[in-house]
Formats: sequence, structure tokens, C-alpha cells
Amino acid sequence: MLSLTYLNEAVRFIKEGIINCLVTAPVSKKAINLNNIRFYGHTEFLARSFGIRNFVMMFISKILRVSLVTRHIPLRKICNILKKESIYATVFLTYEALKNYFKIEYPKIAICGLNPHASENELIGREEKEIIIPAINQLKRKLAIDDLICGPFSADTVFYRALKKEFDIVVCMYHDQGLI
Repeated sequence: MLSLTYLNEAVRFIKEGIINCLVTAPVSKKAINLNNIRFYGHTEFLARSFGIRNFVMMFISKILRVSLVTRHIPLRKICNILKKESIYATVFLTYEALKNYFKIEYPKIAICGLNPHASENELIGREEKEIIIPAINQLKRKLAIDDLICGPFSADTVFYRALKKEFDIVVCMYHDQGLI
């Protein structure tokens, strides 16, 4: 439970201008939740603490960037929660972050499918056709870019392409797809 106390103090320090960044470490979500406090992860906690409604969990290393459409959700619930609007919002915020914070003038974004092999033309699911592709098409129209937002790709191949610098970021549909 002390970890939550430390996080709350860090948020207070940021709000008061005492510090200007925060590095997090693993916490026991179970221990925090045993105290009747809903805690799913740092991302949701920080967004709530600062009153931010539209946010993205993004991971950054020297060689790879990854954003997540959904975060701390049981896998069996992903299909019911995944919506065109959430994909659109995640990719749009990711695009804006790449332009504004990373100074990438024309960021190239790879979008993962949900199903194995990105559904193999609906052989393994319809989410790509019914949800992901319409979101991609809407983004291409909104941003007036056609070849910078690509997908849906199978997660088992897209990371190799991203490591080869074909894409500036990979947007994944769920937590472990991106964090693996």
C-alpha cells in the first residue's frame, strides 16, 4: 500500500512543480486493490490523477515504439470492448505525439490486427474487416495521408519490420500483444 502513497506524493510534487518527471516501478496491483481502491495500472492512475480523459499507453526504446489500444483488460473481454472509435483515438493521439514530441514530420504507423495472422481474410475472425480497417480508413481520410497508416498486420511479423525501421511505431490492439 505504501507504493500508492508514494505515487500520490509524486503526483502532488508534479502538480506543485517540485519535480517535472516521474519514473515508475512495478507495484502490487493486488495489494492496492485489497484496500478497496481500484488500481489497474500506472497509466490509468496517472490519467485520472491529472484529469486526462484521452490518453495512450506508449512504450519507447532506442529501437522500437509501441502504443496500445486497450490496456489492462482481460483477454476474453477485448472483442467486446474494441471499437472503431478507440482505435481511431489511439492512432490519432499516437500520430500527434510522434509529430509533436518526437518531431517526426511524417510518421509511419503500423497497426496490428486482433486475430492470428490478422484474420487471414476473415478465416480467423471478422474484427479486422468490421472494426480495424474502417478505423484505418477513417484516419487516412481525416489526416489526408494514405501510405503512412498501414495495416492491419499480423503481430508475429510486424515487429521485425518495425525493427528494420519500416515503421516509426506499432499500434497493438491489446496489452500483451504489444508488451511481449
